[in-house]
Amino acid sequence: MRVVKYLGRVSLVSFYNPNLGRVFQGQGQYAAAQRYFEQALAIRKRVLGSDHPSIAGSLTNVASVLIEQGQYAAAQRYFEQALAIHERVLGPDHPDTARSLNNLGGTFQLEGRYAEAQRYFEQALAIHERVLGPDHPFTRIVQRNLASLADRNQEGQA
Repeated sequence: MRVVKYLGRVSLVSFYNPNLGRVFQGQGQYAAAQRYFEQALAIRKRVLGSDHPSIAGSLTNVASVLIEQGQYAAAQRYFEQALAIHERVLGPDHPDTARSLNNLGGTFQLEGRYAEAQRYFEQALAIHERVLGPDHPFTRIVQRNLASLADRNQEGQA
């Protein structure tokens, strides 16, 4: 198979495992999804080192399936590692850094830690507005997250 010769077996496996993980996650088979995401993470770390943007993506995949299982504290640790990589490698004003901030905000919101969620959402929004503009889909996502948080705060005060 030419693709295997070009990419190498390890790279090919690390490419397919997250896709399989997403399939299982979409089917609600979270343990299987987590296994594939963690395998891809381990392979990518071995091949790319621990400070590559693809590692941050793999960390985010693991965190997302942990969220689905209600394991918010564990997910937070993975999202924090992804954020640290994005900040170090891509810089504080990169859209991927903003997405990591948004992911952490969402995790804090799920945990009921609304002040922390707001802080992360606001940081993500500032980056997206500055870099991508106010009408970009990623900017709109963070705006909706902040609006959802504001609605929740108003409900709590009523």
